Amino acid sequence: EARERAIAASVRASLDDLAPTICDRFIELGIFPEDIKVPVDIVAALWAQSGTLDEDDTLRLLEEFADRSLVTLSCAKGSGGVRLHDTMRTFLQQTELTGERRRPIETVLLAGLAARCGGDWRRAAPDEAYLWRFLLDHLTAAGRAAEARALLADFDWLSGALTALGAQTLINLSLPYADDPALDRIHRALAMSIEALSKDPRLLAMHLWGRLGALPDGVERTLAEVARNRQPRADPAQHPAQPR
Repeated sequence: EARERAIAASVRASLDDLAPTICDRFIELGIFPEDIKVPVDIVAALWAQSGTLDEDDTLRLLEEFADRSLVTLSCAKGSGGVRLHDTMRTFLQQTELTGERRRPIETVLLAGLAARCGGDWRRAAPDEAYLWRFLLDHLTAAGRAAEARALLADFDWLSGALTALGAQTLINLSLPYADDPALDRIHRALAMSIEALSKDPRLLAMHLWGRLGALPDGVERTLAEVARNRQPRADPAQHPAQPR
């Protein structure tokens, strides 16, 4: 406990040394995932909304934080990444981002991310790896869990995520939502198809229709119907077995 108090006091002293608006920008970094190098342009998307900073301003401020040993900054504008030190992130999570204090920042970040894909998550570019990988987490943290769950039953979003991230990561993303019976069936359909989807993401439609098409109703059946209309015409004998 004494060590934790000493760390907290040191972090608090570092924050108190920052101008209030600059401190706000630093606190906002605490919403990003642990042990992840966050692209500079993603931080810029947040700070463009919360502090009206452009990417040059963002990089300069991150460099200042790095000089103060608050973050680790690598590379340069356009290809750089920032990682918040574990002690800093833990402190921010436990003091500055508790309860409902985090949600407005998540909402601001989502506004910045939405601007990168024209307001349609399904239309994000394949190279927007951070957006595809962590969108569901940020939606849930912003109180928009229903929207995150809806994306997991949306063929276009699943197809985009599969292309951008690969089959295993997509399956991992869907696992925390498997408490929903419909999403659990979708998760299992993806998991059973991992070998084929890892080799060829274009087989997604065929496998979703084959594994979910026998269900009588529900969001998974709706997903299967969309998948049926998206798949190339093929021999039905090639379809995966229908679920029992």
